[in-house]
Amino acid sequence: MSFRIAAYLRFGVVLSLKHLTRLVTRALPEPVHISNDGFTVDILPRFTRWLRQQGLAAATVARYELAAARFIDFLVEVEVFGRECAIGRRADAIEVYPLFLRDGAAISHPEFPSLPHYAREIGAVRGLSANATQPTIAAVNRMLRFAKDDADRTRALLANVGHQVDFLELGETFRAIDGVVAWSRLEKEHFKQRSVLGGVIRIKSALTRPRGLRSAIRSGKQVESEARDFPLQWLSNLLEAATSHRDRALWALLAGGGLRLHEALNIRTNELDLRTREIFVIDPERRRFARALSRTENERFKGRQVSRVTMFEPVASFFWDALEQYLRKEFVPVDNDDHLFQQLEATRRGRPLSAASDAALQSSFKKAVKAVGVPGPPDDPKHVWTPHSLRHLYGVYMLNYVPVPGGPGLRLTEVQQLMGHARIESTRVYARHDRILLEAKVAVAEWAVFEGRSPQEALSALPELIATRLRNAADVLEKQ
Repeated sequence: MSFRIAAYLRFGVVLSLKHLTRLVTRALPEPVHISNDGFTVDILPRFTRWLRQQGLAAATVARYELAAARFIDFLVEVEVFGRECAIGRRADAIEVYPLFLRDGAAISHPEFPSLPHYAREIGAVRGLSANATQPTIAAVNRMLRFAKDDADRTRALLANVGHQVDFLELGETFRAIDGVVAWSRLEKEHFKQRSVLGGVIRIKSALTRPRGLRSAIRSGKQVESEARDFPLQWLSNLLEAATSHRDRALWALLAGGGLRLHEALNIRTNELDLRTREIFVIDPERRRFARALSRTENERFKGRQVSRVTMFEPVASFFWDALEQYLRKEFVPVDNDDHLFQQLEATRRGRPLSAASDAALQSSFKKAVKAVGVPGPPDDPKHVWTPHSLRHLYGVYMLNYVPVPGGPGLRLTEVQQLMGHARIESTRVYARHDRILLEAKVAVAEWAVFEGRSPQEALSALPELIATRLRNAADVLEKQ
């Protein structure tokens, strides 16, 4: 059964809730929201009460409450809230929500094909205006800050009953919650809700306002930029511009290993081997290659599901060289914390870099991008690249250019596993009809015509010509 209520926001925007129903009664001090499963959404009335305690105006409290409820409703739609789900799916959901607010029914994302229909169901066909989007994101970010403290309290409560949990690994956390006999079914549901939000915050502590509000919709059609991957020819310049060995190692890992930022930040020191130059990443859903690990390797990681990261040269060498310098000159061993990447500021020295704000994580990268003068994609030359674009670079390179027998580029399913995609459609967006490949095909066709060669001879010569052109492009990159 689907419950819907009208949520009237400022600026004349009317949206509704699909998965939650709002209940106002004199018996309760705050409005409550009930899911289609019959459970109350625990955080919303407590968030509303906290807002009132901050002395905010009644209209502001109402607006923030409804914006937070819409965000929860969205998380239910994309099958993230209140249930165990893949880390990557949570990360994708957080990234896509500001774009969903902007684009409405024109949204296009391979992981969430239901979003256009969902937008129409809740009355968000055109998306929000710039004036409405900014306060909506501000409200959600305020709720996420409140949820962070909530998640910390949940972790402490679980620790009191003998369970040490990691909100990134919800399967383990949910099993711990279900195992507490003293808690009722409703209490367990509320703890699971808090755990999901805790996991969301571990991945991204705040939403950011999307660029080009509504400008990405032209003639009623979503315009996707093909060049959302960081330009390969600028990568060596970017790595050289890093102001710390830590940043150089982190950026090389994202580009050369295709990791999501939160995956890299949660790597532990026992998940790398300097001798064999191997590094592993958490893979609880076994979407990469966790099944391929030996029994000895599985025992080494004490039950954590991990996969070996596959990197490409010369970026892999950049990473290992920078990592050795970071461990020798910047890393500080800390008792009871084995995160590989640490904060370097004097007042935060040794703390996990994963605890830093999203703005802080983006800042040093964007400064390096600007210092080097990396241009944006053709459709947005002023765009300033973010660390996530390095993961896209990896996808594009592995699918189209990496030299392998039979021609450049791995198979789609192979890249899907390397990147941990749940749906192959997410991998397919990296396919390129590249200038280098097209020029090679034209050149071999001209050679066949002018030399009087057969089509079979031309076809056999094509892989070598493509490889030569790619090698020339790589030489340019390495000499920069």
